[in-house]
Amino acid sequence: MNIKGNDIVGIQEKGSTSLNVWKISYKNVKCSILQFCSKAHGHQSSTKGVTMTIKKIACCTDFSENAEAAFHMAVEMAAKYGASLSLIHVVPPLVNPLLTESEWPMPEENREGLVSKLEQRMHDKFAASVPNQTPLNIVVLDGHVSTEIVKFLEDDHTDMVVVGSYGLSGVELVFFGSVAKSIVNKAPCSVLIARKSVGNL
Repeated sequence: MNIKGNDIVGIQEKGSTSLNVWKISYKNVKCSILQFCSKAHGHQSSTKGVTMTIKKIACCTDFSENAEAAFHMAVEMAAKYGASLSLIHVVPPLVNPLLTESEWPMPEENREGLVSKLEQRMHDKFAASVPNQTPLNIVVLDGHVSTEIVKFLEDDHTDMVVVGSYGLSGVELVFFGSVAKSIVNKAPCSVLIARKSVGNL
């Protein structure tokens, strides 16, 4: 597969072979990849394919460069479809095997303070880039990253989630192999894996 000049490659439906298709596509195309979920809230299947009524878009961020690219794509899509945008960051459990038991637990009040600071940081970094007509919801969750993201998508009836191709690790496919892989398999909505080198939607 050698696709050039495309901003997004679409994979129509989730299924038993979907992850293998994702891996093949991910290795061979240099653009973003969208996997449709016809059972998602607002999606309908017909003989002509899948139609998407997008009212709620979520975007996951870890403040990495790729996550920022995903954010800008999510902003464009929200503006295009007149959808609301939820920007999600998950604070993972602070467990480090190199630390002693007395060193790694974070007191609850410090955890709450961290969440508050992250909410403010997200607002300062991203809010100005979101058009006034796009409702923005900043969400900081606490727990296992992919589990909390999928739970939010279910509870919020999200139509599409946008994530970066990889995160702060800087190693391509590491993020895809963990968080994004889990989201692809478990998300109740369409999933867009965004890459940095994308054009206009």
